[in-house]
Parts: sequence; C-alpha cells; structure tokens
Amino acid sequence: MNEPGPDCPVCASTATRFLLRNSDFLFGTTDREFSLYRCARCAACFQHPLPPEDVLQLAYPDPYWWIVGESPSTPAARLEKIYRETMLRHHVRVARRHFPCAAPQVLDVGCGSGTFLAMLRRRTGIAGEGLESSAAAARRAKDAYGLTVHAGDIDTADFPPGRFDLITMFHVLEHLPRPQAALDRIRPWLSPGGVLLIQVPNVDSWQFRWFGRRWTGIDLPRHLVNYSPEALRRLLAQSGFTPDRFRWFSLRDNAPAIASSLCPAWDPMAMSLRGRKEFAFLKKVLYFGLVLALQPLALLEAAAGRGGTMFVAARPVATDRE
Repeated sequence: MNEPGPDCPVCASTATRFLLRNSDFLFGTTDREFSLYRCARCAACFQHPLPPEDVLQLAYPDPYWWIVGESPSTPAARLEKIYRETMLRHHVRVARRHFPCAAPQVLDVGCGSGTFLAMLRRRTGIAGEGLESSAAAARRAKDAYGLTVHAGDIDTADFPPGRFDLITMFHVLEHLPRPQAALDRIRPWLSPGGVLLIQVPNVDSWQFRWFGRRWTGIDLPRHLVNYSPEALRRLLAQSGFTPDRFRWFSLRDNAPAIASSLCPAWDPMAMSLRGRKEFAFLKKVLYFGLVLALQPLALLEAAAGRGGTMFVAARPVATDRE
C-alpha cells in the first residue's frame, strides 16, 4: 500500500505524490534543489519541504522588483519601460472590467515597485494603494511614482473592515505558504459587494505539459504552491468566496513564460539578477521580439482553456451578520 504523502496546503489531502525536483535554473540564486509534489484530489503542486527562510530571502534579491521610474536614462531602460507598460495595459483593462463601482478604493497586494498602480492611476484616474512585503520595493514605488504603499505583509497589515472595493493579487498567492490563512485575513478588508481579483500560473496549462521542470511558471524556490483551476476554486470556496468564470490570457505573462522557458538566457530579469551585461540590449530586443511572435500561440492556448496563467474574480459570500 502506498504511504500517504505530505498534506496538500490547499485541500489537506494526503493523496499526494512526488512530481519533480529542480533548482532556481532561471535566476540562479541558489544551487540547491527543491521537490515539488502534486495533489491527486485538487491537482495543486506544492513544495515539500518548504525552503529554509534564508534560502527564500536570497531568492528575492533587490533587482527582483523591477523599477525604472518615469524618466529612464538609457535606451535599454526606455525599451524595457515601453514594453512593460504596454503589457500592463491588459492588467489595467482586466482590473477595470471588475470595478464594482465607478470610483473604487483599490488595494494591490504584492504591488512590487508600483508599476501597475501607476498605470491604473494614469489610465483611469484611480489612485489605488499598495501592500508590499519588500520595504525596498515599497520605498521605490513611493519615490518613483508618489504612490501610497504600505510596507508589510498580509499577516501584519492592519486595514479597517470594508476599506476596499477591489483587491488585486497578481502573482502573489503562489508565493504564500498558507494561502487559506492569507485569504481569510484579506476577506474582511473588502466592502460589501467588493471584488478580489487573483492571477496565478496555471499548472493545468499546455505550457507545463510542454516544458515540465523547465517551465518558468513553477519558479522554484519562490513559488511555494502552484494552482490548477480546481485547486483555486476549492481554496476560494474554503475561504468564503464565490469565484466568477476563469480567464486564461495575460498579455504580460503568458507569451513571456513561453519565451523564458525556451530562452532563459534572454529573460531580462534573469540577466539583471545574474549580472550578465554582455549583449544585454541585443538580447532584450530579441526577447521582446520573441514574446510578440509567441502571442498568437498564447491566444490559442487561452482559447482552449489551457493558458499559462489564470485570472479569476471572486466575491465574499454574505453571512447572516453582514
């Protein structure tokens, strides 16, 4: 008889099995290898054991939080700014589609250096707030864009009940070791009728099937839990949310994940983190060109419901006390 595996952090099932081992092959912050398990019940993929705290700290070096600010000084920086802001327009459109009111109070959890919030303000006039665990990234967001950013994590943040109408979590949930505890903490921050908008990589994607352990979407050791659609639905329901329909396309993330899996040496963030400056401008041009060329493939996988990332908007389930 098979021995029970480690508990799934989403559904608590012990029907889990070893899936793969890999190192931080993209950013090279450590030579250690990490084990990924898959749950047979909800298909979540999770690291076991969790990486040591010192390894996780090294996995997020300062350049991880990209920022150029409003006036980049070099051609490479200007090119990257144009590229990133063009791609983020799609995120702004997705967020705008889920505004629960005309002028919502917005919180971007894991806002990084604030580019999304700056784009949201520029294109909609909504001055959202950010929550960021990296004090350096929060400070950069304030300095570069004049944003209101709270330095801290979900466990320590102290917002009054009903403070926000829309809370966004773009590529945050996969970094958290206790996802349900995080959503339980966030839920009271939403106003009645408020919306939680989540984006995570999709382990039920064609990309994971194509690239396996070399898919940048699993991003070991930073991604502690990666989600299938079923796992994300379960997690939201357990945390008192009703999810809307899933969307499978991200202009910023789907094609770039394919490009970085095919040519990790061209990934702009990987070059920055590894300090590789040889032919950096040429590699960035080639990378951005490859991303554009791969957009039709990203659209095709999304149309099939197998996109490399997934968006879902969810609303809190009303209780008798609300």
